[in-house]
Amino acid sequence: MTPSSTDMDTATPNVAIHCVAFNQENYIRQCLDGFVMQQTTFPFHAVVHDDASTDGTADIIRDYAQRYPDIIRPILETENQWSKHDGSLLRIMEAACGGSKYIAFCEGDDYWTDPLKLQKQVDFMEAHPDYSGCFHNVEVLDQRTGRILPVPDEDKIPEDTTIPDLIPYNYIHTASALYRQNPTVTRKLHRLANSIVLDYPRHVLYAEQGKIKHLSDKMAVYRLGVGIWNGANGSDFKNTIQSFMAQASLYSLLEDEAARKLLDKKLKGYLTKLNGLYDAQGQEIHRLQNTKAFRLGKSLLAPLHFLKKNNK
Repeated sequence: MTPSSTDMDTATPNVAIHCVAFNQENYIRQCLDGFVMQQTTFPFHAVVHDDASTDGTADIIRDYAQRYPDIIRPILETENQWSKHDGSLLRIMEAACGGSKYIAFCEGDDYWTDPLKLQKQVDFMEAHPDYSGCFHNVEVLDQRTGRILPVPDEDKIPEDTTIPDLIPYNYIHTASALYRQNPTVTRKLHRLANSIVLDYPRHVLYAEQGKIKHLSDKMAVYRLGVGIWNGANGSDFKNTIQSFMAQASLYSLLEDEAARKLLDKKLKGYLTKLNGLYDAQGQEIHRLQNTKAFRLGKSLLAPLHFLKKNNK
């Protein structure tokens, strides 16, 4: 008798690796090397989605896909999907990774360092069906200095993570997470598809489905100083607004009342910070407006405004 797909999933777990890359030609080789070096007793593949990079990232992905066709499955966009903010990037990746029992993550500028990473995580998950996922320790590489930085409070991370543990702050690095595919989480994530931040909501939503195990092995490297949260692509004010909006959207999806109360308290803290940042920005603008250079600039521009009005 031919086994059903459910029977096959139970007998032979399989993993889809979710990797999104954009303009990461300096880092993507190390990321892909981390995938192809994995040693497992089960099948796995990496969906590597290049979001219309303008450098050589897509060419490198093509090269790896040709050399490792059983592992690297490329999606190479000609139009940037993330900039649409319509959820297309998430939908494409979810469709490509669907059908696997587990899903792992690694962004194109991070990389795995242990060839047994997936094996260790899947072994744990197969032996503990009551867990929704697991994650492990990472090393943090400051790309600007080349130094490995200590991970704050790493020794305080609980062995079993639940929602109350994650609400205060996110200590699960994306490159370390592996989850059991869950249609409830997938459905809720699609409602957050327009959010700029999806990793934290994903961790929280999986924690709502079951405990998340913390493995002490260091098996990946997170690059600090590259990507959208490197501090160079936006002000603290802008980043705080984006975090607030992502977590405010998450609030409506949580069914755990205790978690909603904790998140509500955190959101109020964000509002306090935003008000402070707004006031500080207003004071800085007021100071600049009263400087001699600003007043001189206004006087020089006044004739231009006059000409524009009279030329209409």
